[in-house]
Amino acid sequence: MKKKIIILTLLFLVLVIVFAPVRLAENFIPESNDLSISGMQGSIWSGRIDLLEIKDWALKNIDYDLSVFALLSGTIGGSAKINKGDIKGDLSFGIADQNSIAISDGNIEISALNFERYLPFPGIELNGKFLTNELSAQLVDKKPIIMTGETSWKGASVSIAAKKYELGNFQIIWDTDLEKKLITGTIKKNQKNKLDMDGKINITNNGMFEFNGSIAASSEKAIYSAFSLFANGKVQNGRLPIQFKKKIF
Repeated sequence: MKKKIIILTLLFLVLVIVFAPVRLAENFIPESNDLSISGMQGSIWSGRIDLLEIKDWALKNIDYDLSVFALLSGTIGGSAKINKGDIKGDLSFGIADQNSIAISDGNIEISALNFERYLPFPGIELNGKFLTNELSAQLVDKKPIIMTGETSWKGASVSIAAKKYELGNFQIIWDTDLEKKLITGTIKKNQKNKLDMDGKINITNNGMFEFNGSIAASSEKAIYSAFSLFANGKVQNGRLPIQFKKKIF
């Protein structure tokens, strides 16, 4: 009889946790200047977050499902679909502790205008969408240390002094050099890339973004002039070497 009571009590506690309203968990989320969550609905295991703000990024109408199996292994994991905001898409995630987050099977869409804040010169508008497929990443202390996947900048264009310049499409293959602690991105040349740009991106674990590459010297004059501000030498074999550095986190 005692065993039945214990089993029924445990079952009751499990059901209470599973079906507990997610608003109860909201009180246990630590306060942070870089993170805020509001409008939590549903249960702890399946529900919606109206707004998640991470530094300067706002994610809206996030549907999530948590995995019981992940919890049994000592982590919090599940899947999420971000319907609106600065980032849209779906992904799977795992949280080992408050300082480590893993992302997998990510398919993400970001409007190019969200990256204008990282440009070194004001008055330049970015257009188009960045689409990332098969994204896998690991963040430690809110900083990416591992990333793989493929990003395309579709319908790429820039507007300078109210004049729009079409750039075509770009494709970046992401990988990680664990030994050097570098996230690398290789820009693949294709016929729709009107600058005929190629090169390599390095992102260090201290947040330094660096691009080294080149564009065709025969590119449209106005665009060529804009990119020549980042010239890293003279034209050789019909190509202008360029370099760009910026601390992004």
